[in-house]
Amino acid sequence: MGLESFISGYTIGSGILYIAAATRDAGHEVFIELGNKENIIGLIKRHSPDVVGMTCLTVSYPVTRNMINMIKEHNPSIITIIGGHHATFMTKEIFAECNVDYVLRGEGETAFPSLLKEIESGNRYAIIEGIAFRKENQIVNANSLTLLKDIDSLPKVTIDLVPKEIENFSPGISTSRGCPFRCSFCSISSFYGGKWQARNIENVLDDIEMYAQEGHIKTFRFSDDNFTVNTKRVRKICEGLKERGLDNLKWSCKSRVDSICRDPGMVEKMQEVSCTNMSLGIESGVQEILNTYKKNITLEQIQKAVRIMNNSSIFHAWYMMIGSGDNYDQPKYIEQSIAFMKKIRFDILQISILTPFPGTELYNRLSSEHRLLHKDWNKYDCAHCVYQPSNLSPKQIEDYFIKAYKSLNFDRNPAEILKVAWKGIKSGLVSTTQLLRVTKYYTDVFIRKKDIYKVLE
Repeated sequence: MGLESFISGYTIGSGILYIAAATRDAGHEVFIELGNKENIIGLIKRHSPDVVGMTCLTVSYPVTRNMINMIKEHNPSIITIIGGHHATFMTKEIFAECNVDYVLRGEGETAFPSLLKEIESGNRYAIIEGIAFRKENQIVNANSLTLLKDIDSLPKVTIDLVPKEIENFSPGISTSRGCPFRCSFCSISSFYGGKWQARNIENVLDDIEMYAQEGHIKTFRFSDDNFTVNTKRVRKICEGLKERGLDNLKWSCKSRVDSICRDPGMVEKMQEVSCTNMSLGIESGVQEILNTYKKNITLEQIQKAVRIMNNSSIFHAWYMMIGSGDNYDQPKYIEQSIAFMKKIRFDILQISILTPFPGTELYNRLSSEHRLLHKDWNKYDCAHCVYQPSNLSPKQIEDYFIKAYKSLNFDRNPAEILKVAWKGIKSGLVSTTQLLRVTKYYTDVFIRKKDIYKVLE
């Protein structure tokens, strides 16, 4: 959740598109749909599928689980598969409470078509890397993980795979997968085994060119978990965009503070080829907490990176978390973090509550310490405190979350807020409709004093 929930809309991850493309290349008819509890049975009736695959995040898993169960009640013969980070790290728990047939653990571009091939041949229980299943009340292959051996083997995605409901589609372009860093709150390094794989730059540019020619897109986003791992490579991608005449397309990415500090000239190159929006993680204004998170950045680097971004025209959105999961969960440290952030001239600060997602070092530690309050995954939305802080109550953490949002994003000079809003609109990140939504949320929560959790439902 957080401010990103205010400006969200229909989108689709690049991963599901790549899996669909690989499945189609293997000779299967494929449809991608935006399913929910209200329309899932109607979609099943429309397509009469033999197999339904779904992906989910931790917070969306309950809805995915319910849809799988609804499909099985409607037609038990339909084969169902769940994939994604949550499925990868909670495989046994999913089988215990969901009527799913298979769990795909890891990347699906190779494993999913391989599974379909075995099912077609009548072998429902083939041992395939990354595919877990039930057999005679036993969970088989539950520890197997599948990862691409060669990221340049990714299939070509075409625009016809994108659901028609998505208007003004802005594709996610993967130039790499994984992350070489090991932040304690992030599951990326665990999912990819701590590895980072980069695609051939020409293949990346080919994807963007295809979307520009066939999809007539105006914007795209680099969906890498960390686009700027290799700043020299980023510069080459920028050069390629200019050489191919793609530098008129607005685009966004995720970066890191240390990358910006290490190569400020990279930001200029990105700006020159229409990068209009960048997201970066600050996480905390307390060095000891940054060390706990294993961010490997300093407060001085944060201040330098903000100055560099403020000297560019790129809209910069920063991430901050309330909570540390250890003895720094104390009022003085949270107040110290807020005070540090208040000195920073950011565009938007997207604030969340530290959330222990499955697969993270944080989750494993808090679980071993018996400090996870529950596994109501609906509340693992970064707006609820789902662990027991050492020196505060969960309610106090949530109160600080609300206080930080108001203090850091809305208690600003009105002229500055209008300036940032206009910059966000120009960047393509925020539409006027979305801006009105943010205004309504602010009015309901901070002026009318409505419960923030009811407002965000």
